[in-house]
Amino acid sequence: MPPRPASEHELKRASKSSVSSSGVELVQIVEMKRVQDEIKPVTEFLRAKIKGSLIVKGSQIEIEGASHHEVKQLLHKFLHQRGLINYKVLSQPSFIEIVPHGGKEVRKGSKGRTPTAPETMPYFFPGR
Repeated sequence: MPPRPASEHELKRASKSSVSSSGVELVQIVEMKRVQDEIKPVTEFLRAKIKGSLIVKGSQIEIEGASHHEVKQLLHKFLHQRGLINYKVLSQPSFIEIVPHGGKEVRKGSKGRTPTAPETMPYFFPGR
């Protein structure tokens, strides 16, 4: 019986994997050009979390043995734990970069106060 052709869904799923068609694992590259002072802490954090190998070359970290999604999630976790709220993770296939947010500062908390019930529902409180 001849092998059945792969469906479109199976082809899409296979292309998102970090393993190439020959079975060789692809290298994930993390570009740290814009956050040079965080290269060492990121490397230590990733070494503790990933079982694969990490190689630091200048402002890049090459990671073998981890999926693209896993590396991206760990970088989000690192930024959150270090309180680097003004940075974000940009992701492309086999290439991940940490960059500052575009121009706007991210603020935590709200401005002002929460409105009271009579202020938000004047119909139910006719005395106002």
